[in-house]
Amino acid sequence: MIGARNIFAVLVGFTTAAFALSMIPDGFVKAINPQAAWVSVPGIFTVRVGVYMDPLSIFMACIAAGIGALILLYSIGYMSGEED
Repeated sequence: MIGARNIFAVLVGFTTAAFALSMIPDGFVKAINPQAAWVSVPGIFTVRVGVYMDPLSIFMACIAAGIGALILLYSIGYMSGEED
């Protein structure tokens, strides 16, 4: 029996994979380096945080998210005979 928690887990996994795949068009045009002010004291200092994403890191995110989603899907059938 497929429960709601199993369906939710698979949906989250494939949504994550879809978001990872959606980064491909932006990543191959240019490197992405969004920065945001994390802590700021006007006139004294500003601490900026950000994420640098190049084509290789986007490729690895797609691989990890895609394989993770497939593992979640496979685990439902593999564990179907087990209780809880």
